[in-house]
Amino acid sequence: MLKPRISIIIVSYKVRDLLLACLRSLEKTSGEKGDLEIIVVDNNSGDGTRESVLNEFPNVQFVENKVNAGFSGANNQGMVLAKGDYIFLLNPDTEVVGDAVRELEQYLNRHPECVLVAPQLLNTNGSLQISAWKDHRLSSLLIETFFLHKMFNTLQYPSSFFNKTFEPSTLSGAALFFRKSLTEAIGLLDEQLFWMEDIDFCLRAKAKGRVVYLPDAKVIVVKARKKIIRLLFQTNSSAN
Repeated sequence: MLKPRISIIIVSYKVRDLLLACLRSLEKTSGEKGDLEIIVVDNNSGDGTRESVLNEFPNVQFVENKVNAGFSGANNQGMVLAKGDYIFLLNPDTEVVGDAVRELEQYLNRHPECVLVAPQLLNTNGSLQISAWKDHRLSSLLIETFFLHKMFNTLQYPSSFFNKTFEPSTLSGAALFFRKSLTEAIGLLDEQLFWMEDIDFCLRAKAKGRVVYLPDAKVIVVKARKKIIRLLFQTNSSAN
């Protein structure tokens, strides 16, 4: 049996239809048969997700949690199970465009000094979704919390940055691609964090090498940002 090169990990919680659409988009990824491993970790959705996924995608490795393990916990479960040389953490409300997975893999292959790469995120209307930020200092977080970012832009890069490859401080956890060996160097997602687990992971990765935003690889985010945040908070709070 061919050993997978890439392990794609998707955490699911009450998003059955979105998850199925995400898996359908991955079917279009080119490459050798069997070199992609897809692991779905379901956080006790109770909405028929398991039956629907395995009926349409029998080759998907489905992990069915009896309790809600949270965003970090479930992703960590998937990373422990992953057999690929590369890991792609992907939110269930996304759809991969074309050969984005291969673009990300090829970039890491061409740039061994790069330890983590993320695609460009787009809204369903084709507009850009901001997914890379400057340093997340306490002052920046307070400005964002109180909606003062239009007056004091301490966190966001200019929109022109997102049309080119560049090295941000942090990236969105909606889609992160890295070698599995990175987890051996910096560990998994921090399950003690209630929020910003992806930011913490990126900062730890940056200490080991380049962290890159790659607009040539594109992923569509189907859900609105507010709904994503609500889902993540619900997932984390349910796990506690």
